[in-house]
Amino acid sequence: MNNSDTIMHLAMRMNVDDSIASEWMRAVLDVLSGDFGGGAVEDVIHGNDDGFIKVETAPVLRPVTAESWEAIRCEELQMHQFPYRFGREGRIGYMKPAPDRGERRATCAKPNNDHYLQDRGTPLNISREHFQIEFASNGTFELVDRGSACGTIVNGNTIGGEYTNGRIPLVDGDTIVVGTPHSPYIFTFHLQSQASR
Repeated sequence: MNNSDTIMHLAMRMNVDDSIASEWMRAVLDVLSGDFGGGAVEDVIHGNDDGFIKVETAPVLRPVTAESWEAIRCEELQMHQFPYRFGREGRIGYMKPAPDRGERRATCAKPNNDHYLQDRGTPLNISREHFQIEFASNGTFELVDRGSACGTIVNGNTIGGEYTNGRIPLVDGDTIVVGTPHSPYIFTFHLQSQASR
């Protein structure tokens, strides 16, 4: 499936008319041809039947603090599918050492998150469904708070919190604080991996 087929497929799934789908296609092609090294755009973006968008040149989150590294357990987390959803790990058997509180949910449904962050703090900063990163129709990335309790801070701007939603554009090098201003869960957003630079 090429980019135009992908955009049209997603537009049909979202009940968007052809003029908006055409705007999406122009914006995506403009951004991708400039921001992803001028390569073949067909190799960069793909859609699937679930309504997710996949990109091959993946943006990444990098931990800034020891606590944020502990939360994601890697030097950089690559995101290939959007929206990419983050939330607190609440599955007891997967946290080592085991926490003193548990909240295991029924597991017959699809996971609520693409990546589960471990929050060992008291009080907790990370909600079970905290935020997601989306690939916007204009070819940029956005952070969307998913109705978290403590909110998400991007470069000093608080979005969400107190169970409200919010959204903010992301650019290369943005700092993301998951939770309150005192949260130790601090990450930076980058358009590409250090390994691909």
